[in-house]
Amino acid sequence: MKYLKIYGLQRSGTNFIKYLIEQNFDCFVLQNWLGWKHGRVVFLKENEQMVRDLCHCELTPEQKAYVNFSNTPRIAIQKNIYAWLVSYQRYKKFNWNNHKKLVDMYYDMYKHYEANCYMVQYEDLLTDPIDVLTDIMIMFDLKMRGEAVKRAIQIMPRAGDDHSDSWKLKYSNKEFNVDYYLNKEYMREIPGQVIKYIEDYEKS
Repeated sequence: MKYLKIYGLQRSGTNFIKYLIEQNFDCFVLQNWLGWKHGRVVFLKENEQMVRDLCHCELTPEQKAYVNFSNTPRIAIQKNIYAWLVSYQRYKKFNWNNHKKLVDMYYDMYKHYEANCYMVQYEDLLTDPIDVLTDIMIMFDLKMRGEAVKRAIQIMPRAGDDHSDSWKLKYSNKEFNVDYYLNKEYMREIPGQVIKYIEDYEKS
């Protein structure tokens, strides 16, 4: 079995891509082992282990022996900043007046991820999931579980941050409105000053 380490900001689709990868391939996606999936990439020394994560990981001792930072591929998923801000605001209920700190953090984190991970765009998983998953399969030499890559965008897995790394994790699925994202309906929920700050940021 192959192992992949996932990264991405909260509400960016880390559970979604984990679900798709593990449903399609003989692969175990590490979430909070070898570092918090929503944090920065942790560079461990050879054979160094993270005791906190080991305590919560459901891998067997034999499986753990084959997993270390140096040989575990890293994937980061990125959601469009506008869509991410709306999802994160619903989750954290932050005051929109504090948008500058969040925008700066978003760009800083994804600059870091781009330098250290294989990048996947959340929107591509909605529009071309089979192409994205096929690319991942080829890139990391993964073995398919079935005869064809499955397209699964009717439901949105929400597993939470329970530190479980088991592919048997029971996902709490809810119906997912893909058109909401593809039609960029989330833009109606973002204050004008936030949009202007992002536009100015991207021009600088």
